[in-house]
Amino acid sequence: MDYPSVKNIKISDQIISKWQNIVNILADLINVSVVLIMKVNPPYIEVFRSNQSEGSLYHVGDRDHLAEL
Repeated sequence: MDYPSVKNIKISDQIISKWQNIVNILADLINVSVVLIMKVNPPYIEVFRSNQSEGSLYHVGDRDHLAEL
């Protein structure tokens, strides 16, 4: 399967900060331990933003092969 290239997509620090705030608020609001924004960068899928709440098991940059999911 061919995936579009995301290597050239630039996301501003301001947007990243807003997304971080959203995942933190969402985790608290719906009372879950993990909220993620993922980025597909073949052949991997990577954590782009993860809530910073205690108990979150995922960290920015964690990744896994798409085929393994």
